[in-house]
Amino acid sequence: MALGVYLNFEKESREVIAFYEQVFNAKCTDLFTFADLPPNPEFPVANEIKDLIMNASLMIENNKVMFSDVPPNMGLTLNMGNNITLVIDTQDEAKLTQQFNDLAKEGKVIMPLDKTFWSEKYGYVIDKYGIGWQFNLSK
Repeated sequence: MALGVYLNFEKESREVIAFYEQVFNAKCTDLFTFADLPPNPEFPVANEIKDLIMNASLMIENNKVMFSDVPPNMGLTLNMGNNITLVIDTQDEAKLTQQFNDLAKEGKVIMPLDKTFWSEKYGYVIDKYGIGWQFNLSK
């Protein structure tokens, strides 16, 4: 059994996926738009959502992270908070530093990478899309 992560956005999933592909050296191979849904005359797909992402995923550090644009009629709540963050726990210090710095470029550093009592290197950043990331160097 695996625990997955599903990130919902208003209309920027395609942009987010492209950004994370660069940061994490990952490739999305399963992107589906709402236009890819099988036709159903009872539930036609509105033109304004046809190009939005219905479902896509990336493997980030061997973990599946999924993405979707939520259609306006489904009521996405955009009150992003700090109650959930994604954690990268690695022994690769160079990769950890590069990924942290890439996310921090247009994001907000909450705690810069530094030694803590539990880790040789730890940091916390909120990326430009409002997603919180914690980075921990394991030994």
